[in-house]
Amino acid sequence: MNQITLLGRVVAEIQTSIGNDGKTYARFRLAVNRSKTEADFFNCACVDSLALNAEKYLAKGKRVLVSGTARTGFYQNKDGVKVPSFTVFVSKLDFIDYADSGNNEEQFSNDNSTDYFDFELTPEELEGLPFK
Repeated sequence: MNQITLLGRVVAEIQTSIGNDGKTYARFRLAVNRSKTEADFFNCACVDSLALNAEKYLAKGKRVLVSGTARTGFYQNKDGVKVPSFTVFVSKLDFIDYADSGNNEEQFSNDNSTDYFDFELTPEELEGLPFK
């Protein structure tokens, strides 16, 4: 079974793009603590409504719980060397912290476990991801 769940912090701003198929794609990197002084970094990708919600609610430093599948592959770098890649194709996001919307009236509290948004990708949306 290929299932991965990670709790971590976003380490850079979300990168979104529109694919040739007209779908919205989002990519981000997630830092997950291994110990108090070490972390592992994961490339994450999502599509469609999940990508739009990631763009809206995630920002650098915000905590998020991601669930999805792990995919490995290769890409060719600028020097023509084949480099292995590992990407978590996200099918579910649980927003623990929220990006600042710029609207002081919109406040989010993390006082209880039901105070977060929950979005999932369909298997059809996961198949359309062009990232390797």
